[in-house]
Order: sequence, then C-alpha cells, then structure tokens
Amino acid sequence: MPFDEIVCRGCGSHVLNKWCSNCDFKKCVKEKGITYCFECKAFPCKKIVDFSKTRPHRTLGLRNLEKLRETKIEEWLSQQEKRWSCNGCGKLLHWYSERCPTCGAEFRPATQEVSL
Repeated sequence: MPFDEIVCRGCGSHVLNKWCSNCDFKKCVKEKGITYCFECKAFPCKKIVDFSKTRPHRTLGLRNLEKLRETKIEEWLSQQEKRWSCNGCGKLLHWYSERCPTCGAEFRPATQEVSL
C-alpha cells in the first residue's frame, strides 16, 4: 500500500484506508453513538483486548485508549505530539521511525515501547 494511502483519523472519521472499510470497531462505536472505544461502559471489552494481542503496536493502541479514559483529549494529544517529535529538530515522526529523516537523530520507535 502506498504511504499516502495509510491514513488513520480514528474510528469516528470518514477518512478510511482499506483496512478500515469493514472494521468491526468502527461499526461498534457508530452503533453505540460514541466516538472512541474508551467512552463505552464495557471498555475494555474482550474484542478489543483480544485484538490488542494480535500485533505489538496494537498493545500500544489499547494502552493509549486506557490513558485517554483517564485524561482530557487535549492533554493526551499534547503528550503524544511531544512523544512523537524529534528531540533534535522537532519534526513529527512515525511509530516505526528509528532515526529522524531530517536531522538523523536517534528515536525510540513504538516497537521498543511495547515491552515497557
């Protein structure tokens, strides 16, 4: 899949990539009239816990939802912007970045964060 087609704006968004077009979580939040899984009374449900175990980065997704449940979205977004910005030049980086493509600074990717 071309890089520009890998877009995620969250389950409540109308911006879809090919993985999201038939997503059970997207259907679920729509049926429940919520925006995020963490807003559900049943969170974390068995479905999302099982899903989080299928790939390492999905574990982080569940952790992020748990953090969102405990804090304001704006505060969480600010923390995420800081976490995913290069300490050298400030450029926003990808979950899988190990080095900043702009300045070459080393960066701890999400794959290393899973084991923390």
